[in-house]
Amino acid sequence: MVDETLYEALELHIDDDGSNQKFTTIFRSSPEIINVAFNILSSGATLFTNFENPMHKISSHFIETEGKRSINPKYILTASEENMIVETFKEADEIKKNLNTTSSKILIVTTNELLFAKLEKYVSKNNKPVESLKSRGDTETINKASRSNRYLLGGIDYVGGLEFDGVVICGVDKGRVPTNHSETNFEALHFSNYAWHNRMYVAVTRAKYALTLIGEKSRGISPLLESTIKDNKIIVEDRTLNDLK
Repeated sequence: MVDETLYEALELHIDDDGSNQKFTTIFRSSPEIINVAFNILSSGATLFTNFENPMHKISSHFIETEGKRSINPKYILTASEENMIVETFKEADEIKKNLNTTSSKILIVTTNELLFAKLEKYVSKNNKPVESLKSRGDTETINKASRSNRYLLGGIDYVGGLEFDGVVICGVDKGRVPTNHSETNFEALHFSNYAWHNRMYVAVTRAKYALTLIGEKSRGISPLLESTIKDNKIIVEDRTLNDLK
């Protein structure tokens, strides 16, 4: 059952008899971003009963000319939550500049509602050009951001099905991804952990050319990124010293 849920998350089709798998997902992300996405999934391999790498069977529409625009994914560690929020918008500006794209082609994602509220407060205080998603499939806000050329801000559960040139995910660190829970029930913890692998996979694959994850160093690196970092699939930047200047 868990395997079926995994393939559903990957938008893959399994025949009724289970004998043949028809892979229908077409990635429009850079190969580097796809590698990060798969590493995140594979870091939870023990969550799945018969886990295998389905990614090598999936089509990609990423062409050579697009590859020249790609930026290597990175993971930024900051000294505090306040610094993390500031760096989030700096990264959005930097990606926009480097890709020579519009603000509406950049998505900013938060990993929980509290962070979402804090980013909205920062946006209001600093008059940032941002529109906030209110729900999944909020086409009105998406169209508004496009018309006014503003960044799009959304919670991690609201961004499925969207596609952007660049994505910045704020709050990727230990205790937030996955969320710490007080439950002692193994099945509840097991499902929560699985759900976070799925959430991060979806959020990461919203990015076409550029991906930045940001977290607080004092919290520690998110367990979902340990294998990605170990396999050198993402560049880690420690900005804590710069933050303290």
